Amino acid sequence: MSKKQQDTGPARLSPDELVEIKRQGREEGAQADKVISDNPKSLVVKGRYKYKDVVVKTYKIRPDRQHIVYYETEREFLRNTPKHENIIKLRGYFDANCTIVVDLLCKDVQDALRDGDIDAEKMINIFKDTAKALQWIHTNKKVYGDLKPENILLDRNNNAILADFDSVVDKDNTVAVFSDAYASPEVANRKPSSSAADVFSLGKMMLRMMMQQELDPIVELGISRRGAHNSEKDPKQGIVAQALSTNNALDVKYKDKFDTKHGCEMTLLARNCADLKASARPTTQKILDELETYKVITEPIDPTLLPNPNRETMAKGEGSSSRGGKLK
Repeated sequence: MSKKQQDTGPARLSPDELVEIKRQGREEGAQADKVISDNPKSLVVKGRYKYKDVVVKTYKIRPDRQHIVYYETEREFLRNTPKHENIIKLRGYFDANCTIVVDLLCKDVQDALRDGDIDAEKMINIFKDTAKALQWIHTNKKVYGDLKPENILLDRNNNAILADFDSVVDKDNTVAVFSDAYASPEVANRKPSSSAADVFSLGKMMLRMMMQQELDPIVELGISRRGAHNSEKDPKQGIVAQALSTNNALDVKYKDKFDTKHGCEMTLLARNCADLKASARPTTQKILDELETYKVITEPIDPTLLPNPNRETMAKGEGSSSRGGKLK
């Protein structure tokens, strides 16, 4: 049977199958290494299913039964939405204890940033892949609602895969689950949200990565809730205001990897995405179109191709936007 024939979609797992998936995951090594995440919402452990490493995510029981809402939201989106290369694949689920089984990938973007593993080319690819995933979600008339680096995973080829779909809502509904640092004004104020809410979060994430700077959740949420960047009660600047203070918000790690023109344009794109007014934010297609124009410099710049300010005259066209490096 071919691999394509075997992949028949997510399976409704039996109790015995779920136990076996976890057992095979534990056999790979020490038990301590198999717990991937343990937080108030869910327990995530490693498993093994159909010869593949997987993640077993079980939502923890809550008195208000909200765990069932989280589980059913994620299960239904992943089960019923057509597959996309930048969206995590659901392998199986077990309704009795609110458990889903999805692919195990290498690490999330937040961990990769902290480890210094994201170079300029990877950064642009993450932006593109995330925009593609959001575009697919919006095409299916949904809003993701909780975009942040922790919810974007990287596979072995550094493709970005969007995961954690317990916050998804239909367009024009209120997002109940969100992260303070990345929430748009409409999400933070619990108003009906559109695809523009996800674009706002993407803009915040782009600036966080470009500037290599963690966001202050209290400051960022305060800005979104009041719909303004300045407040006497909160003198700290948010990430967008800090980006506004420079034409090129790229961290020194990335600044030499893009010509000045592209660095400024990328800064402007991210700021426009994070505009406090939803109608002013670009569409995901517009974002993708612009990202395609940004080229990473992969070789040292040839100084003979740079403008020479000491020359009295310069040939027409010399010293234009190209910095003379090889672009990829």
